[in-house]
Amino acid sequence: TSAQGRVYKSSLSQQTLMELLIDGLTDKDEFSSSPGEIKDIRHWPGVILNESNEVLNIFWAQEGLYGSIDVQWMPLSVHYFAVSGNTLHGSLDLTDLPRGLTQSWMDDNRFEGGISLEWLPEALVVLDVSDNLLNGSLNLKKLPESLISLYLHENSFSGEIDLTNLPPKLPDLYLSDTRVTGITDFSRLPSTLRNLRISNTDLSGEIHQRSDENFIVRGSNVTVKKTKS
Repeated sequence: TSAQGRVYKSSLSQQTLMELLIDGLTDKDEFSSSPGEIKDIRHWPGVILNESNEVLNIFWAQEGLYGSIDVQWMPLSVHYFAVSGNTLHGSLDLTDLPRGLTQSWMDDNRFEGGISLEWLPEALVVLDVSDNLLNGSLNLKKLPESLISLYLHENSFSGEIDLTNLPPKLPDLYLSDTRVTGITDFSRLPSTLRNLRISNTDLSGEIHQRSDENFIVRGSNVTVKKTKS
């Protein structure tokens, strides 16, 4: 279970967890002092530690990383994680992310397989997994209430989606250029939703759009009705 996973992870050192996190990378030169000798995490690029020498931020965007990365080993102390714009592949297990994680940027890679959105951290504000090779169905009914930006576009997600129980403060939801399909109920979108992207999907239905809302539906079967603010 996730609880058992957290107990096990809490028994491992920050150094061990970070080495497990990057274990699947093809080239670890950036993290090594010599071949086969991994540096102390205090000297890793893009890693910020707190006063207790726990990993707080991991910023590895556009670092030329190849291979796989196993996010389940992310230390429990991590608040910010960015690996955008690399050539990372493999699956994404989002069921046991650090509870205090607020932003996770994993876009513009080659991650594949399905993802589970039911067990995201309650503190999460931004999740970006766009522009990958992810597929399978999407459960959008149990997203964290703190979420303000969810970027799922440019993947191969499929099946019907339920937009009737989105987080109450969600301004940004991007689902364009996916294979999601079906007649969709848009009548219970959160009042905070400002940017909805569902272009180039097989969704259908009717959306009522106020003047301060920006809903992009071209290339879908959704119709937009303009309403007064």
